[in-house]
Amino acid sequence: MLEVHDESLILSKHAIERLQQRGVPATHIELIARIGTEVEGGVLMLGKDCDARMRELRREMQLLEKVRGKRVVLKGNHVITVYHADQKKERKLLRGIEKRNLYAS
Repeated sequence: MLEVHDESLILSKHAIERLQQRGVPATHIELIARIGTEVEGGVLMLGKDCDARMRELRREMQLLEKVRGKRVVLKGNHVITVYHADQKKERKLLRGIEKRNLYAS
């Protein structure tokens, strides 16, 4: 994987022209640089790179389904308890956020 230290790649005039000519959106460049396979002078997006990332995303989506509605009670960086908040508890907790936001304005 290519390491991009400042998180932004600078496109040369030549690169911009080629992207336009070849119909490659500039948004693809960062993704290719982030998960592609580093080769001499650049990065190549292999099928296995795409497959691996899609597997990761599918696992994350499954995890998101499992944690939906869960609440973690924290005190600083200490976990006090964890539980599944029902809809009534979610609404109550969210009302508290709305009130605090009103007072902060």
